[in-house]
Amino acid sequence: MSRGRPTGVRSRRRFGSLLAAVLACIALSASACTKEMPEAGTPGARAYRAKCSGCHVLFHPSLLTAEMWKTQVRLMEEGEFKRRGLKLTDEERRLIVDYLSAHAGVR
Repeated sequence: MSRGRPTGVRSRRRFGSLLAAVLACIALSASACTKEMPEAGTPGARAYRAKCSGCHVLFHPSLLTAEMWKTQVRLMEEGEFKRRGLKLTDEERRLIVDYLSAHAGVR
């Protein structure tokens, strides 16, 4: 015998929480995709688009701080890039990190 609310109420509440979380993720992803990229024609923006958009949507640089972008690029290289057999050159890494940092958000 369960305590508290009947199982149906708990299941509906759990489903409602899960649905809210999924919708929030979709909304954040959509907003990240709909903002126009700053200075889209620069070498940094082109490198970001060329090296990152093949695996995931391009997130607007203002979504993370400069330090967060540096960490994220490093984690991508150590994880997903390595698993896929991909590699950034030193120049590509510099261009991408400099571009993302120049347009990063503040916290």
